[in-house]
Amino acid sequence: MKKVILIIISIIFFNCSFGQKNENQIEISIPEVYELSNIILAITPYGLKDEWEVQKETEYYKEVMAYFMPFAKHPLIEKVNYSREKWDYYLSFRTDAYSFIIDTNGNLIKNNEFRAQDDRMEFEANLELVNDFMKVSKFREFYKKHKEYYNTLMLEYSKSQMIPEMTSFLKKEFPLKTNSLKHSFNIVASPLICRMNCHRDVSNIPTDFITIPDHILKGKPGDRPMVQYIAQGIHMLFTETDHGFVNPTTEIFGEEVKEKFDAIQWDKESGYSEYEFGVFNEYMTWAVYDIFTHKYFPEVADQVCLKWAKQNESRGFIHSTAFNSKLVELYNSKQENETIKDLYPKILRWCLKEGNKIAKSK
Repeated sequence: MKKVILIIISIIFFNCSFGQKNENQIEISIPEVYELSNIILAITPYGLKDEWEVQKETEYYKEVMAYFMPFAKHPLIEKVNYSREKWDYYLSFRTDAYSFIIDTNGNLIKNNEFRAQDDRMEFEANLELVNDFMKVSKFREFYKKHKEYYNTLMLEYSKSQMIPEMTSFLKKEFPLKTNSLKHSFNIVASPLICRMNCHRDVSNIPTDFITIPDHILKGKPGDRPMVQYIAQGIHMLFTETDHGFVNPTTEIFGEEVKEKFDAIQWDKESGYSEYEFGVFNEYMTWAVYDIFTHKYFPEVADQVCLKWAKQNESRGFIHSTAFNSKLVELYNSKQENETIKDLYPKILRWCLKEGNKIAKSK
């Protein structure tokens, strides 16, 4: 059994408790081996230097540095000193750690066949060195000492993310025969992650590897954050979770997407164009967040959504502001019985028209 800190949130009863995960529940965890991988990456030269890869503005980070930097000369650290260009190696090492547990003899063993990147197996390839680092550094003592902290983070996270509202909204707006939240799903976190959220299926369970919002990491337990901080913080989980709805819906409209959405016109070196519907899905997942935000945070939605749209544009999705605004407009004028899924043909017709304008303006 995984040795993790668990808080189970019942979607049915909207309460928090410790226990076994049942149908329609969410498991939020800071798993032991996953945290080990993040600590290892944090003390690499790249982790120390890069401004955005590791969350450095917390007391926890200072404690990690004080405890683990004496082991920065361990041979493992040089082996996993990746770079922004080798983001897929970094993500592979970090995320694949979730597939491992520590056995009764204190050794790392593989618990399932999950891999975040099909063509990478960075954690497993360095398993012997990771095992040695874990023992030499006495990582497990550090992790045990911070269990209460991890527990507090997850409790504050569960209270601020509107997970019941989020899942209910997505199920209603994407009525799929098999939706990704039919039963349970997992949320995996670390207080050291600053970027690269991702959504994957692990043993057929939808799993979101997420960043913990700043207002949780830097606030005091029990603080009531400002509304815009809650709205902003939800974005990270929402735009991963809704991939489980957007992506299969895009597949349904696949031929129309190919015909009417030219990724070249909408993308500027995001890296997503290598995937068949990657660019369109990223536009949609962020735009659906805008609809959710206007529904639940109308007083701050314009400000918060514009901020995220600008960030998405900086990632290479250069027409995010216009795309998001159009999808919100279509949603606000839809028939009462229509859903976001029903709006696909309309947004795609608009994309074709706008794409032609973009092409002419070049």
